[in-house]
Amino acid sequence: MKSLFPGYYPLSDEQYKLLWKEAIIVPDTNVLLNLYRYPERAREDFLNALNLLRDRLWIPHQVALEFQRNRLKVIEAAWSLSGNEQAKSSEQLSSIVAGFQKLEIEKRSKSIDVDKILSDLRVAHARLVDSIVEIHRSQLEVSSSDPIRDRIDDLLYGSIGEGPKTQQELDSLTEGGEDRYSKEIPPGYHDADKEKNPKFAEFIHNHLVYKAKFGDLILWRQIINHAKGRNIKHLIIVTGDQKPDWWWREHGKTMGPHQELVSEILRNTPVELFWMYSSDQFLANAHKQLNAPIADQSVQQVQQVQLVESEHDRIEAANRLFENSATLTSYLGLDDIEPVRYPMSQITRIVQNWLSSQFGEVIEISKGIQKRLLAHRGDGLETFDVIRLSSLNTGVLMEKIKYSNWEQDEIILDDEDFKRTLIVVLGQEPQNALFSNNRGRRFLNHLQELVNNSKIETVLIGTIVKQEFELILRIHRDTQRP
Repeated sequence: MKSLFPGYYPLSDEQYKLLWKEAIIVPDTNVLLNLYRYPERAREDFLNALNLLRDRLWIPHQVALEFQRNRLKVIEAAWSLSGNEQAKSSEQLSSIVAGFQKLEIEKRSKSIDVDKILSDLRVAHARLVDSIVEIHRSQLEVSSSDPIRDRIDDLLYGSIGEGPKTQQELDSLTEGGEDRYSKEIPPGYHDADKEKNPKFAEFIHNHLVYKAKFGDLILWRQIINHAKGRNIKHLIIVTGDQKPDWWWREHGKTMGPHQELVSEILRNTPVELFWMYSSDQFLANAHKQLNAPIADQSVQQVQQVQLVESEHDRIEAANRLFENSATLTSYLGLDDIEPVRYPMSQITRIVQNWLSSQFGEVIEISKGIQKRLLAHRGDGLETFDVIRLSSLNTGVLMEKIKYSNWEQDEIILDDEDFKRTLIVVLGQEPQNALFSNNRGRRFLNHLQELVNNSKIETVLIGTIVKQEFELILRIHRDTQRP
């Protein structure tokens, strides 16, 4: 069966080793652009890994074109982000200090030294600002020289495919594209909406008219043509694209390249072994297969950038599609019951607004990307940890609860009157299943056991409708009621 359905079978260890020994390596546009987004060590590790493979690197003309068209935009975004974070950090410090002062914690608990906490916070904030300033100074500016592009140019010298020279050649690369997209034949059908906004539907290069929605199809066919022309037997694509028109996913797990991509390239080219890696997988395997000196932290940072950029790409796609905020909000799912589409920071703000309407002043305290809400209730303090779930998976729930346990809990947990509440924000699918099947009942039973046997005293389950939190269920110790 394997010969009939190759896309459904993983490669063997021996086949992976052969690929890393002999395969042509094809990084896509996102891989190259993300080099501007990585911290310095991660960027160096990635470039060094590519350098070990430089004799086998090759990119389609479409990848090079998209890199050049988007490079300055990425540089500007990275430079602006570090500058904005510098200003934002000062605002956050002022907000936290003001929030603590409003709560008058020192009057409610003798065990908490607020002055010391705020003093330590200011010292830590000063170190944070110094780090942000250093990062900002190290960022490239649009008008500056570009040593990163210089490194990329050197790595890919003589390894870039030819582009179409006439409109007819270009159109041949997109022939049948409409039919492929209508049938959801990968790659590229997730970009079909790019044509809906005329400002972004087309662009001109070398007097040729490119349709933006066919970018992935063009680079895919250029890869196929290259494999045919050079009699390539082994091929690896490294991509920063996370869309499902590139990947085969089952139950939230990525199994490998989309099955249709595997069958098409094996059917239409001399390629015998084909695989795809995300950027973090590529880096981890470069360490494993090539003994490349890759730091574990670099792999984690590359993965983090990839996740963030996946969300940014979706929002940017929405901005291309829609001119008014109402339509954009609808496209992003911010006016329906789909909080899994929200950035976690926005979910936290929405929940904070709801809590403020219930309990009065609620402040946000942060540790890195982790956020906790703090409020005064009655004679004590209550904290609220917010997590979101896209399925009723108790394993994922416990991992997220574990992740939300801060090492600095003693800052606010020394108060004997402290209470802890967990807020679970559900998307539409798990919300529908909550009361309708055995999984929902098991999930609720698990939460009841959690509040009966842990420091969590209450669980609030809710969702988000039209950018507002709506409570579905409260679970208290030994009591469960809507």
